[in-house]
Amino acid sequence: MENNKLKELKERYEEAKDKVIRSSASKEQLEQNLAATIEEIRGLGIDPENLDSELEDLKKEVDSIYEKIENNLDKVDSIAEEIKKG
Repeated sequence: MENNKLKELKERYEEAKDKVIRSSASKEQLEQNLAATIEEIRGLGIDPENLDSELEDLKKEVDSIYEKIENNLDKVDSIAEEIKKG
């Protein structure tokens, strides 16, 4: 009976050790991915610490461009209507 308990504990220990090893490898891979992503962001000329504000600025810029496009399309529609009327 005690031999079975010892065997079971040893198996559980080995499983836990394997999980720690896999977790450590996963953590290292995630850290490498994070470092690569940070370098990629820096390569775009953006400070990763200011990423939120940079994204907000870009969103505002995109919204402004959409608004200009809509205004220009309204002008094109207006001109087209004037041309139709002759």
